[in-house]
Amino acid sequence: MAIEKYESLSEVLTADIDGSSMMHSYLVPLWVRHAEAIGSENIIEILEGGLNRNIVFRQRTDIGEQHMVLRVPKSEEDRAVIFDAIQQEYDGIGATAHGISFRLRSIDGQAAFIDETRKNGLKTLPHMGVQEGVMMMPFIDGIALSNYVGQDVENVDPTVINNVLQHMTAAHNLGFIFGDRWTPNTIISSDGDFTEIDFDISLVGDHKTVAAFELSQTLYHLLHFSGENRVWMVQQLSDFYHNNPDLMELYDLAKIRTFMEGHTIYFRQKYE
Repeated sequence: MAIEKYESLSEVLTADIDGSSMMHSYLVPLWVRHAEAIGSENIIEILEGGLNRNIVFRQRTDIGEQHMVLRVPKSEEDRAVIFDAIQQEYDGIGATAHGISFRLRSIDGQAAFIDETRKNGLKTLPHMGVQEGVMMMPFIDGIALSNYVGQDVENVDPTVINNVLQHMTAAHNLGFIFGDRWTPNTIISSDGDFTEIDFDISLVGDHKTVAAFELSQTLYHLLHFSGENRVWMVQQLSDFYHNNPDLMELYDLAKIRTFMEGHTIYFRQKYE
C-alpha cells in the first residue's frame, strides 16, 4: 500500500486497505486531539490481524522518538468471518464438545482485561488509553515466540520457554484465561523477557477445562513452530514438567492429552 496517500490520522482510520473498508464514522476523530495530523512520514507500517488493524507510527516527544500502536477493530463483516473460522477450529479440536465456547472481547473489554492482569503482576502489554473503541499501546521490539523456537537450537534458551509456561500457569491459578494463546501472541525481547499480547478472544467454560485447553494450545504450537528443533523441544518440555510437577496440579492431564491430540488431528487434516 502507498503510505504517502495518508496525511492525517483521520485518513488512516477511515482508509480502504486492499479493498477492505475501515469506514466507521465513529473512528474519524479518535486521537486527533493529541495527534491531529500524524502524517504519512510518521506511519511506519500497518499490521494486519484477523480481527484488528494495528497502525504503527512514530511520535516525537521531548525525550525523543517513540513508536506507538493504534489498535483499530475491523468491520463487523470481517470479524464475523474470523469468528466462524475460530468456531470451526474449536469444533474440530474438540473444545466445543468439552463445553468450551468463546466470545470476542471489545476494545474496552481488552483494556479492562489488561488492567486486571497487570494489577495482578502478569506480563501483558499495557495500553495507554481507549477512546471510542480504539486503543493506544506502546510498540515493543522483539520476536514472536513462534519464530524464536524455530531458530537454530543454540539460539533458543530453554529458560525463556520455561518462564512463559510458568507464567501461564500462574495466570490460570489466579483465575485468568488469556485466550488465543498460540505462540505468535507471545513476544520475546532481546534480553529474554517476554510479553503476552492480543486479547481479542475470551474463552468461556469450566475454568479447569478451559485452562487445560489453553495450555494444550500453547504446547501444541511450541512443538509445531519448533520445526527441525521438535525432538529437542519434546525433551525440553518433558524435562521441565518432570522437574516441576506442581505446575500440573491445576490441570486435568487427560483433557490436556485429548486437546493435544485434537490439535494434531485437526491441523493435519486441515493442511493435507
